[in-house]
Amino acid sequence: MSTGDGTVLGTTKLVDNGPPARRWNVVVMGDGYRAAQMGGYAADTQRVVNVLLSTPPYDGLRAAINVYRVDVTSTDSGADDPVECGGSGAAPRTYFDATFCGAPGVQRLLVVDDTTALAVADAQVPEWDVILVIVNSPVYGGSGGATAVFSLAPDAEEIALHELGHTAFGLADEYEYYLGCGVDSDRDVHPPDEPAEPNVTVNTNRTTLKWRQLVAAATPLPTSRNADCTQCDPQPSPQPPGTVGLYEGAHYYHCRAYRPEFDCRMRALGFPYCAVCKRRIREVLTPFLPPVPPVAATAWAPRRVDLFIRGADRAGYHKWFDGTGWGPSLGGAWERQGGILLGPPEAVSWGQGRLDVFAVGTNRALYHKSFEGTWAPSLSGWERLGGTVLGQPEAVSWEPGRLDVLVVGDDRALYHRWFSNGSWAPHDSFERLGGVATSQPHAVAWEPRRLDVFVLGGDRALYHKWFDGAGWRPAGAFERLGGELSGEPAVVSWAPDRLDLFAVGPDRALLHKFWDGGAWQPSASGWSSLGGAVVGSPAAVSWAADRLDVFHVSGDQAVYHKWWDGAAWRPSASGWQRLGGTAVGAVSAVAWEPRRLDLFHVGGDLAVYHKWFDGSAWRPSLGGAWQRLGGSADF
Repeated sequence: MSTGDGTVLGTTKLVDNGPPARRWNVVVMGDGYRAAQMGGYAADTQRVVNVLLSTPPYDGLRAAINVYRVDVTSTDSGADDPVECGGSGAAPRTYFDATFCGAPGVQRLLVVDDTTALAVADAQVPEWDVILVIVNSPVYGGSGGATAVFSLAPDAEEIALHELGHTAFGLADEYEYYLGCGVDSDRDVHPPDEPAEPNVTVNTNRTTLKWRQLVAAATPLPTSRNADCTQCDPQPSPQPPGTVGLYEGAHYYHCRAYRPEFDCRMRALGFPYCAVCKRRIREVLTPFLPPVPPVAATAWAPRRVDLFIRGADRAGYHKWFDGTGWGPSLGGAWERQGGILLGPPEAVSWGQGRLDVFAVGTNRALYHKSFEGTWAPSLSGWERLGGTVLGQPEAVSWEPGRLDVLVVGDDRALYHRWFSNGSWAPHDSFERLGGVATSQPHAVAWEPRRLDVFVLGGDRALYHKWFDGAGWRPAGAFERLGGELSGEPAVVSWAPDRLDLFAVGPDRALLHKFWDGGAWQPSASGWSSLGGAVVGSPAAVSWAADRLDVFHVSGDQAVYHKWWDGAAWRPSASGWQRLGGTAVGAVSAVAWEPRRLDLFHVGGDLAVYHKWFDGSAWRPSLGGAWQRLGGSADF
């Protein structure tokens, strides 16, 4: 009945994808578990977590998610089950005071004392984002208010996913009743006001519909009509599964409220989330994905690679391969470069023996250091370039003595600063390029005085702007390249006037499009699928004309590879080569000469790991071990 009826024992981190300040933190707690039942509670929690992380779209966003289990005992098992709702009358003493019949006449509405649940989460995991409470009862029930609550009824995991949709993402119930079909007498017609939730609407206008971007031109709107508003619509779907449109009956009403697809997890258990719900989940979780690979890798000559990370103390760290071995050592020390960095650094080289490193400080200004025989301004010092940066910088060089740095500002517009003729321009500010970026900038230079920049927009499509030597094009705007993408895109060029883009699509497959010198292929807004099941963001590199190598991390945390050999994608159009590893965050790739590839990722122990292709085989092995380079990367 209160906190006197149990004990908080402690917390275990079940899924660790990085520091809680940078990830979306799920806290799971139990109610109605006696001390002797804590083993069962741990098993129940693990089962729910396994289902959560294997369910689309969470499976493609798992790198953004941490999960914590808080162990709480109760004096008694179960939950209150009032007789006035047809319950058993049970009134066990539990820590969070779980009870069915959270609203008059609605036995399935299972609630807990939110104030107590929030207080426990605050004390155990201060940076929590959502709370799930498992109630140890076989009676069907759940709710999605300040906490997501669900019982151990059959399909408990499905109940959890449904209630999580409410609590974490503000999704509405898409079913067309309140007490039940044939029971309600006041649910005929939805009020005319537009619901705030993203997955229900009263609007039938194709041009202003909330999810208009997902509706095919040939799909009729409304897509289904209820012929009798006094009851739930009994007709089957008039469209194939997965067709987005306007299906009448939603938000607890029979008519004049519409849902995006005929079936969805927010309407009935056992169905996938609809496309609109998936889009909303991605919108919330994508900012928690590691924004860039945690390892910045660059090569300024054959048999030379330089790596940069942010360490556990938030300083920058450096390790290099000089053709004979790793410095300062192989698996141990890294060179400490000072600073207090907000995220991973970015590195670029304009020529042999030259390195430029950029990072964002805790004041969100951009900082820079360079190496040309010695580090400037010093080994541990950094030059302040100013700005107010959201996320991480992107740096490119099109010729010796030239640097271009692109960042996203506080207003989500794209900003630019460049180094030329020995000084930075603009002198003490950034050039504003506009746009509304929801990703980091990604840029490539395929010849001197040419720069191409890409960002994801607010509609998750990819947008493009380029500098042609005379000015930025298109003037005052961006070119829209289509897609509904997540994570960070990758761009590479293997020849002048050639661009290849890679990004993650809504089904977690890797998508590809390219500029062939005259037009975008397969079309201005179209993309081709390369298959795969991508977690996070891809990496792409080219070591020769008409050669591409692409890498990604999948749900098993292994790194996967496919390549274009000038004639076809290998190992097949949709297949991938498994390179093993246990990667936390995205992989980094660099090529220092033809037929040489070096890959880097951060492992579960936060050390950096390395695998390379030497022209004949992957080393140390194809699908097995990686070389451990040590370090403690914080991202």
